[in-house]
Amino acid sequence: MGKEGDPRIISTAADLAGLRGDVPVVHFSRQHLINVGNVVDLLKRCRPGAVQVAPSRKQLIGPQIRSALEERGVVLQFGRARDRSQYDRTIPSDYAAKRELFEKMLADPSRASQFENMLKHGLWEARIGEAYFRRDGFVPVWQLARQFELQSRNVQERLACFCAWLGWPYKDKNVLEARRGLNHRLEILERRSAVQEVREKLMGSFAVDEEFPPDTLPVERWKAWQAVRRAVKNYPDALAALKQSEPYAAGILVDYVRLEGWDGVTNRFHQIAEKFKVSGQTIRNQVAKALKVLGQY
Repeated sequence: MGKEGDPRIISTAADLAGLRGDVPVVHFSRQHLINVGNVVDLLKRCRPGAVQVAPSRKQLIGPQIRSALEERGVVLQFGRARDRSQYDRTIPSDYAAKRELFEKMLADPSRASQFENMLKHGLWEARIGEAYFRRDGFVPVWQLARQFELQSRNVQERLACFCAWLGWPYKDKNVLEARRGLNHRLEILERRSAVQEVREKLMGSFAVDEEFPPDTLPVERWKAWQAVRRAVKNYPDALAALKQSEPYAAGILVDYVRLEGWDGVTNRFHQIAEKFKVSGQTIRNQVAKALKVLGQY
């Protein structure tokens, strides 16, 4: 019998069956005993603080074993049965190391901005990662699954993808492929955000008082929209006068800048052409004609 705090060495099935209660460290000393079934059985029988295997057997610890341990908050150690104190001083647990990567990411302005962008757009990987690491203590995966109303396996996969994005050295092909996919989605989001930022600045330059061009209206039509709104602001009956004097041009202009029936839908150029049975150039000419008349007000 070892001293209190020493690893409980598991070398036979009987050793595993005899475990009960709180056990600081469980060390699997035999290669044939290191499998997901025995680890799950261990977690049912007792409450280990850590599971330890020799460094030479690290490749036997697959993703299922890691997930089972993480769900219960059990530290995974790689060390010899008698060097626990030295191990604890030099190598942190998986969770602690991953959380350190998360905190380093937050301290990097560029990476933190990417993370906030992922959160803004609701990417599951970022939402789950934030819930996992921005807590006072370890949160089991099953709790996250309940919080997000997802299956535990789905949470595990997305969390692994997020940790890979943080820089955790996974070798699993599925995780690496998921990380590449996340990077690709992030690049798309960043491009869209940059375009949206430019669009919002440009939109301000076409505002009339505190009214902005409809977001669904193409940028190339904002100038026409601005001219119409200014004319109506100066003379409320300007549009009615246009419809009376130039009904054809007024009808095209109304569809062109969506002046009536705001439903969030923009009439595409070819749809206006089909409706009025005219060419694209005719549409441009009629819009210019209508704006010239409105410019008198």
